[in-house]
Amino acid sequence: MSEKILIPIDSSEMAEEILKYGAGLAGKLGAEICVMHVVEPFSKKATVLSQFKQTMIDQTNELLKAVGEEAIEQAKAVMKDSGITVNYVTKLGYPSDEIVKTAREEGCTLIVIGCRGMNSLGKLMLGSVSSKVAQDAHIPVLIFKK
Repeated sequence: MSEKILIPIDSSEMAEEILKYGAGLAGKLGAEICVMHVVEPFSKKATVLSQFKQTMIDQTNELLKAVGEEAIEQAKAVMKDSGITVNYVTKLGYPSDEIVKTAREEGCTLIVIGCRGMNSLGKLMLGSVSSKVAQDAHIPVLIFKK
């Protein structure tokens, strides 16, 4: 079975560190990498947005997609000289769900994901993408903390 590492990224400064770490790990394992970015869409279901016109929500989602594409382009620049086989995926949806789903679809054997390091109260109230992925994933999850 060949190894494949899923590395979900956002547009944070930590994304580059996670990519470099994942590339180093992939090199040692002889693994491929799948880099993904998830765009979480706005919708009228959110209380704050319920008064917005649909065109405003659509424009906001288009801007979010552009930010996602920028994150992918930055990832390509980081990975270009790695010598590792990398494919790039952008999804629209809820991050933890899309990460777990993509790991399954891509046949990944490991997820390397960053953690923003919220305090305990923040995790309890808001949830954490990395925590949810660790709970729901069918494969090992390595949480990269700074």
